[in-house]
Amino acid sequence: MKFCQECRKLPNHKLFKRTYTWERSEKGRNHTKKYHKAKKAEYKKMVYDYYGWYCNCCDEDGEPFLTIDHVNNDGHLDRKQSITGIRLYQKIVADGFPAKYQILCMNCNFAKKNNEGICPHAN
Repeated sequence: MKFCQECRKLPNHKLFKRTYTWERSEKGRNHTKKYHKAKKAEYKKMVYDYYGWYCNCCDEDGEPFLTIDHVNNDGHLDRKQSITGIRLYQKIVADGFPAKYQILCMNCNFAKKNNEGICPHAN
């Protein structure tokens, strides 16, 4: 639950105290961790279902190796705004799955980065 700065300053704000204490308890932290992990998996599944569960360059289909790639090599702009992880998945879904993203395996993604935007497999 979110509270404004003014409410946080009130000494007798019982709901805030109760929520604040629960969120910092071990049970609260575990609940939050599970919730965020499930949400990230949900958004990741939507994105990968749309773009495909394989590398667009070498057809690698091992899920642990796949990652989101910025087609125009402008990922630094998203990272500059701290749009990574679940935020990136949420942005892709909110923008309607734009064509400026694709799925690549980590090898192709790094090779593309280190080879002036062209993966060696593409030749």
